[in-house]
Amino acid sequence: MDQSQENGGTMISFGNRNISDIVVNSIMGHGGGGDIFPLYFFPAYLDTAHLILETETTVIAKSATRHRRRAPLLTVRKVRESGQVVGLINAYGLKNPGVEVCARMIKKAINRGFRVIPSYSPDFSQGFDTAVQQMMESLSIYRAILGADFWALEVDGSCPNAGGSPEKNEADLMRLLYLPRRVFDICISFKYGPTNSPEFLLELEAGYLADVFNGTNTFRHKLFFPNSNRQSPLAKYGGGAYSGSIIFDSAFAINKQLRKQLRRPMIMGGGISSIDQVLEYRHMLGSRLAADQNSLSICSIIRTDPPEADRIIRAGEILLEKK
Repeated sequence: MDQSQENGGTMISFGNRNISDIVVNSIMGHGGGGDIFPLYFFPAYLDTAHLILETETTVIAKSATRHRRRAPLLTVRKVRESGQVVGLINAYGLKNPGVEVCARMIKKAINRGFRVIPSYSPDFSQGFDTAVQQMMESLSIYRAILGADFWALEVDGSCPNAGGSPEKNEADLMRLLYLPRRVFDICISFKYGPTNSPEFLLELEAGYLADVFNGTNTFRHKLFFPNSNRQSPLAKYGGGAYSGSIIFDSAFAINKQLRKQLRRPMIMGGGISSIDQVLEYRHMLGSRLAADQNSLSICSIIRTDPPEADRIIRAGEILLEKK
């Protein structure tokens, strides 16, 4: 990982490529160009997609698996407190059309000018050997379709709706992350969640298995309300996971602690929904801001308050710049 200070900012760099100060996670779809149904019918979403394109903001695509996965329709709800929308709850899980289709969608978005990093979610449900085979196939597909644009890959070890337990998969994830290193010289971003232990992330760092750490973006219902009888509005879909401003304080606390422990660059997010919250991160990072090359990520705010998302995207580079 090249951590040079090109352009005097905080950008995370890898060779001649970089990750922007503000990153858009998942909500631009599996292709990264604004393909989430039904959001692409809404002008505000399309306006934000155009702004992302115009500002060359890095997009991390919604996670793909080797083969297509299905999920129930309409498994997302707005969460309201005192009449105000404070986030989303979803049970999308890993619904996706499979790596090959996603890679072709990403290529189209890149050809339009979007800066997209693919995201891959390993599947251990059929055993480790099958997971290895599927990841090798996926790496080859990304390379064949994306060519030189396959310079980075996010490995998603966080999905709370994936039907597995991230904490139980950590040993397999550790072994699996050797594959991209062995096959391709690419930047590896590991997407962590609230159930991934700090010790595990430190092991990934010590083993040079991740160049960047990205999280924390969602909280499962039972994890977010552990001592409550509050029923999830998506209880029949397994409870779902929360995102948006409702999780900001919890995500900020996790990221703050991890920033003290990890030495590698981080993309920190989870509920960032306002300029003030961006400034909270800036204050927390202090003198480490440029030295560690941090980025911040947004997601749900693009759906719940597109104008505020646009303000964050436009102001992010200035707000995060070291003074």
